[in-house]
Amino acid sequence: MIAITMIPGATTIMPRVTLPPLIAATTPPPAATSTSRNVPQISAKTRRHSREGSKKSSANCLGFTQYCGKLRNGTFTVWRETAKKRMVAKLQAIKAELRQRRHEPIALVGEWLGKVTLGYYLYHAVPGNLHRLNVFRHRLGRLWRLALERRSQRSRISLERMNELLDRWVPAPRILHPHPRNRFDATHPRWKPYA
Repeated sequence: MIAITMIPGATTIMPRVTLPPLIAATTPPPAATSTSRNVPQISAKTRRHSREGSKKSSANCLGFTQYCGKLRNGTFTVWRETAKKRMVAKLQAIKAELRQRRHEPIALVGEWLGKVTLGYYLYHAVPGNLHRLNVFRHRLGRLWRLALERRSQRSRISLERMNELLDRWVPAPRILHPHPRNRFDATHPRWKPYA
């Protein structure tokens, strides 16, 4: 239905269109629920595991992904791993620099990679992070091999030769920081006045 009416303040006659109201879709009312439901008691841990699929709850802080875990003897601890974004960013920066240093002698590039890797280990070599450091070294070796193979059309480097270069120039990862509990005990000794 279209109605033409005069809009106040207008100098010309403008039609105002009014449409009929929409007919609301009729939906059946929700089914009545019983007031006495028998809900089984489920622990919060079980609910979290069913909701998350036994996914580790974690937090990223200062370049580490921190999550709750247990030691071998069953005591609680907070595990720290290198954050994925931090590792990817570092490897991309190294890749760009390897592209710039592609035609330098292998000894100079290897010496530079050793320094870069040692600096990375000095920050990230915390207890429980050895696996991620090994992944970093492996991916660094792949990037270096690709950079060396792009020096010429015929250059192919065997895995044996690449492993020799990695062992010569890039240090193997090892844990450099003490466990947080040991560090806490060193700075806050348990002094017992009546012992």
